[in-house]
Amino acid sequence: MSVKYTYTKAVAIDRLELEIRASSSIVHDLDYITSLGTTVDIYFKAELGTNEVTALNAIVAAHVPTPLPDEVQTVDIEGTKSSQGHLIVELSIPTGPVGSRAMSLVTPDLGDRTCWYQKGVQVTNETLTDSGDGLTFNSAHPYWINIYHSKLTYTHKQIPTRTGVFGKHADWAIIVKVDGVTQATSTYSVNYADGKVTFNSSQSGKTVTCTYWHNDGVTNPSEWLLVPPTGKKYVVEHVELQISKGIEINDTLRFEIWAGSNLATYNGFIDVLFEAGYGQMRADYRNANDFLNTANLGQGSVPLIGNLTRETVILPYNYLQAFTLDSAVGAIFRLVLINNTPYTNTDIATGTFYVQLI
Repeated sequence: MSVKYTYTKAVAIDRLELEIRASSSIVHDLDYITSLGTTVDIYFKAELGTNEVTALNAIVAAHVPTPLPDEVQTVDIEGTKSSQGHLIVELSIPTGPVGSRAMSLVTPDLGDRTCWYQKGVQVTNETLTDSGDGLTFNSAHPYWINIYHSKLTYTHKQIPTRTGVFGKHADWAIIVKVDGVTQATSTYSVNYADGKVTFNSSQSGKTVTCTYWHNDGVTNPSEWLLVPPTGKKYVVEHVELQISKGIEINDTLRFEIWAGSNLATYNGFIDVLFEAGYGQMRADYRNANDFLNTANLGQGSVPLIGNLTRETVILPYNYLQAFTLDSAVGAIFRLVLINNTPYTNTDIATGTFYVQLI
């Protein structure tokens, strides 16, 4: 679990990382660094000691935000030729616009509320209540966000947010402290659905605090938005639904596109705004009939593999014409269970969006 230290300063991430790793005063491992404008977040794999924090403060204060020069690499042309002396090249066949980036973005699992992270609310250093045995401590909220859940799948550990930027898993991770000291994840287990922490050994009489995200009491917690970054477009060519055989579809799944303004205007996504012209497309999937009637190019099935206990049905949605989400017109894609009732009797219930970022 990473521990974040935040500073206000313009930085060159590559140079700052080199300076931190070169410091003999900081013994804990650096994880990664992110920056946005003059805000820089430095993540370590464990909490720093007092002397390490002092050293880090000094490094950041003295840092000059000049990027490191690019390394010059020597290319061995002879090593890229075949035994007959012909140059060996790697074929690349672009399928999208020149300069685009192919991405696969996966929704949270519709069968597990602890996966619904986008509208999560953060609680910082809440004092948990001892259940009476010194082992299990309760919070004020159920439905903690389990950002490391095996049912959450994102490439490169990047997570799309409601604002069009990408976050990292550590941004939603929980931090458990005992008498102010951060605890290793190996010393406790978490019941995310109930909002409880259970320790391996008694913490009776000690103060246990936790920083976590939850969606308890949140309006439309199942809502997931696909928002193109500022100045960019998402071109959606194909969507695929993965659901377990035997799944119980307990709620209507709504797909819709909004455009013409911005997220603040769309807030609530109420019908009157949809009818006023901000709504561009809406499709409600009430049951298995709706899913099957709109899927095309056949249906696949995956047998039991890995952790799955049920076969999985694959429903492809190949659009005859790809649709574009353009940030310039405030276009976004919205998915939500309209009554926020999770699907049951399922190992997997996700949608995968295959997109080009241009």
